[in-house]
Amino acid sequence: LKNVSTLKEPVRTELNDLRAQQERLRAFHETLRSTGQKYAAVVERCDKLVNSAEEGVSTVTLDEEKCRLTDEWDALNKQLADREQQVCIALQELGSYTDAYSALSIWLQDTEESIDGFKAMIDKVVELTTDNSKRETLKDQAKKIAQRYAALVENAHNRRSHLHEAIVMTEDWAELSGAFKTWLEATERDLHLLGKIPTDEEKFHQQIQIYQKLQDSIDSKQSDVEKMVHLCPLLAELTSDEEATEIDAVLKKYLTRYENLGARAAECGSLLQQMGEEIANFFERMNALGEWLDKMENEVYKMDAVSVYPNELGDQSTVLAEV
Repeated sequence: LKNVSTLKEPVRTELNDLRAQQERLRAFHETLRSTGQKYAAVVERCDKLVNSAEEGVSTVTLDEEKCRLTDEWDALNKQLADREQQVCIALQELGSYTDAYSALSIWLQDTEESIDGFKAMIDKVVELTTDNSKRETLKDQAKKIAQRYAALVENAHNRRSHLHEAIVMTEDWAELSGAFKTWLEATERDLHLLGKIPTDEEKFHQQIQIYQKLQDSIDSKQSDVEKMVHLCPLLAELTSDEEATEIDAVLKKYLTRYENLGARAAECGSLLQQMGEEIANFFERMNALGEWLDKMENEVYKMDAVSVYPNELGDQSTVLAEV
């Protein structure tokens, strides 16, 4: 369920597409109810197993699995809630924008008809005017009105283009920042779990592999960070000062968390490497000690029978001194 396309598809920009996307999210929400019942049953069963465990029986693995399952379930529900909110906001913004643009289009059409009628009226007045000075004045007034109207229409089209550009950028920002926030929270939890270093050599190597995958994931997100850094000032130019400040604050918060995550991961990698060397050195010394003990036990075993001959007693004394 975590990787369903419904939660990963971008927020649409057309009204009908947004409504269809909202309906898909609603349907997915319904299917999630049965999964929620199964999740609750699993957690309840896990709690019963932990509570019924005999004294001395470790329940650490069960507790960790329960925490992991709870975190993933909470993350999935939060991701769904965030996406529903994004689609709802997009619907409201697009609906307001569509209504405003429709009203503006009707007004421009009415104004264009008025301008055409006014121009025709001036042309008739010009034809009837015998005074050349008044005729030129009327022509100049008609020309200025036509120019102002043309500038008004051009400005309206430019504003519409900017509004559409802002909607597209807002969609890109919401998609990027939403996915990045979810990734940050999940990766921070994974890094926290790496702080529990096992003493078992095999499990330690598994943890090294988990760390390497985590580091690769952190490195791969650098491109998304660069996209958000590039997009933020462009979007800020098309929004109000208050919204621009809010977007900038969100970006700075994400950048700080990303930098801290990278620093903590690097520190964790250094500690794992150091611990790996210490564990390898420990097992090397332990193996050497085991071999030495085997050798000494073998030498001592040879002296179980004490010789009655002076020469052999001397040899045994020499071996015993070496031991």
